Amino acid sequence: MAAIVRAMDDSTLIEYSEFTIIDDGGSDDPEAEPFAESWEERDIAAEWLAAADNLLMINSAFDRHRVRVRFELWDGEPEKESQLSNIDALTTSFYSSTGAIFIDEMIGYVEHDPFKLGPPGERWHVRAYRKALVPRGYFPEHTEEELEAYIFRFWPLNSETAEG
Repeated sequence: MAAIVRAMDDSTLIEYSEFTIIDDGGSDDPEAEPFAESWEERDIAAEWLAAADNLLMINSAFDRHRVRVRFELWDGEPEKESQLSNIDALTTSFYSSTGAIFIDEMIGYVEHDPFKLGPPGERWHVRAYRKALVPRGYFPEHTEEELEAYIFRFWPLNSETAEG
């Protein structure tokens, strides 16, 4: 049975219904494939999570607001949450050049702490959960209001990779 190695909670303000999680400095890695800059260029419409090397793009159900984010590193594939209602879940994988990721703040100049996955140059599975904290169509009083919560559970393609 898989066990959680570490976790970190964070939050971010998002705009234009999306936010990104990026590698902590891997842009010069020759092993990483370059990625397109937008959802339209990537021809992504149906899913709310897209992965590329050194990048996770998340499409929100709301426009400008704050989201709660939790990162979890597991030593193997965690069990799927079957009892959770009103929660969207997607699983994909991506490559991390440095083995650490962080939220790329789109509004303002907040620096987010990196979340350590493991050694550099590895591929990782990620299962993402998204839950609306308010009804669809809700209009927030201000942008600091949390409208969604996300959990990102990572585990290595090779189960020997997760570091404690």
